[in-house]
Amino acid sequence: MHDRTPGTPFAGDASFPHNDANDMRRRRRSPWNPATWTPITTSFAANPRYRAPGTPGGRGFAATEHLAPEAVAAYVDGELTVNAHLRAAGHLEVCAECRAAVDAQSAARTMLRSSSGPLSVPPSLLGQLAAIPTQEIDMTNRGPLHPRRGR
Repeated sequence: MHDRTPGTPFAGDASFPHNDANDMRRRRRSPWNPATWTPITTSFAANPRYRAPGTPGGRGFAATEHLAPEAVAAYVDGELTVNAHLRAAGHLEVCAECRAAVDAQSAARTMLRSSSGPLSVPPSLLGQLAAIPTQEIDMTNRGPLHPRRGR
């Protein structure tokens, strides 16, 4: 029934070494406690090689993500690169929400191009557009408030 040599204790025997209550108490006194365990702190450190989406070397569009409004407009206007267009087209095959956004953008584009009269823009919109910065902010120049370390 059991493959053991005669005289060798097994877990059901009273002579089994780990059946002793003192031994069990000794085992529970281990310094490791799962309730207080935490991963090493470096696992939460920022990845210095991470490149944000949309930046040089950054992660591109994933086919499982919805298209951003800018990507929808660029798709409709034919301004995407070949690879971006193919990824967006693949996403549009499976995502009804993004297909609806592309259809709405296409309809708006068609209406704007087919209007015969001049287009009027509300002054409030012109003011909002004029307030948008035309240059990106340089975050690498820290200025006097944030001096670089090591200088």
